Amino acid sequence: MRWWATDAAVVGCAAEPDVAAAAFAERRLGVILSAYTGYLDLWLCDLDGRIIATGRPGRYPGLRGRSVAQEPWFQQAAALASGDDYTAADIRAEPSLGGAQVATSCAGVRRDGDASGEPLGVLAIHFDWEPQARAIVQGAG
Repeated sequence: MRWWATDAAVVGCAAEPDVAAAAFAERRLGVILSAYTGYLDLWLCDLDGRIIATGRPGRYPGLRGRSVAQEPWFQQAAALASGDDYTAADIRAEPSLGGAQVATSCAGVRRDGDASGEPLGVLAIHFDWEPQARAIVQGAG
């Protein structure tokens, strides 16, 4: 998670969230999602809690510009003291992801990808909880 929050496209978009930077960040987030199939989506949020890029804009359209400022996971992540820190939220249904059960983890995005750099945003990782939990329960039975 920390590694992804230091990706140049993610940091660049958080620093200057224009249309071109968001499109580039979304391509990079999509690459991550293609390699890590246990995640539903990745959201890059600015410090005001607006989603500025997502990893699957075609699958979950209309998220860019949406506010997550009131989400506890966002508030906790925005308050992290260091880029080395992260947060993890409780399992919950995420309406913006089709009501899927997700485990959300977040890391701060910092200037130049430096752990002590100026905070620029939050990267939220939405883990696809339901199929993973089902596999564990069925495997234990």
